[in-house]
Amino acid sequence: MNDEKVAADLRTTLQYLNSSSQKLDENLEALQHNFLFRGYFKRKARREVRDSARNKQ
Repeated sequence: MNDEKVAADLRTTLQYLNSSSQKLDENLEALQHNFLFRGYFKRKARREVRDSARNKQ
């Protein structure tokens, strides 16, 4: 891979992926605090705690 153009394109793609991932994390965090979805995430958290307690036994 000595082609500089391919390497530059690859770097750009990785930068875009990184920024997209950060934006997705921010959006998911905001979604968890949205009143329409808050109940879903609370139930999911309770279910995960209950499941992990059962797995420890």
